[in-house]
Amino acid sequence: MTITASSTLVSATGNGVTTVFNTPQFYASSTIQVYLNNVLQVSGYTVAGGNGSTGTVTFSVAPANGVSVVIQQTEPSSQDTTYASFQSNPQVTEARVDKLTLQIQQVKELNRISRFNILSGSGAVGINLSISRSVRHTLTGNTTYSFTNPAPFGLLTEFKLLLTQDATGRTITWPASVKWTNGVAPTVTTASRTYLLSFTSPDGGTTWYGILLAGPYN
Repeated sequence: MTITASSTLVSATGNGVTTVFNTPQFYASSTIQVYLNNVLQVSGYTVAGGNGSTGTVTFSVAPANGVSVVIQQTEPSSQDTTYASFQSNPQVTEARVDKLTLQIQQVKELNRISRFNILSGSGAVGINLSISRSVRHTLTGNTTYSFTNPAPFGLLTEFKLLLTQDATGRTITWPASVKWTNGVAPTVTTASRTYLLSFTSPDGGTTWYGILLAGPYN
């Protein structure tokens, strides 16, 4: 087999009818974790497929309308293949390479911080955390932010936002899930100034803790 997908995570939304959801590529069903509204499920579903291919998760009861469904492949950080001297078995070798690829993808999922996601525009602006955990945005109009694709419940998500105001100084509306120190959002609306903010979520994006790290910079 080959690993054709670039992510170890699949996200969907329940509609109260659908019971079957696709998985990322995996080998053993024990490596599949299922979350509903960021809560890890330990029963109520079956896993089919795998052995290097994609598969399906089938729920005994369809997730309700609007419920977040996250299916993640969690390949163990171990090497369980023993090679005999001068052994030549292409299938065994390819399976081992596939598992290494899945492990690398997991590291990538946890470390999307090496490059800036440079945003543009105003109005409704989404910060997609599957792209990067370092975001830069120069405002050109009043902006309402949303944060999407954090890590699943149980994994900490943190990202930084380098925000620059244009010569006008625009208003910002933050997601209602953001909590600020003493319950008050910082003032980051001074024209032609730059601010550095940090946001952290311990629960898959249900709650974000925001803080102004530095600024305003000229």
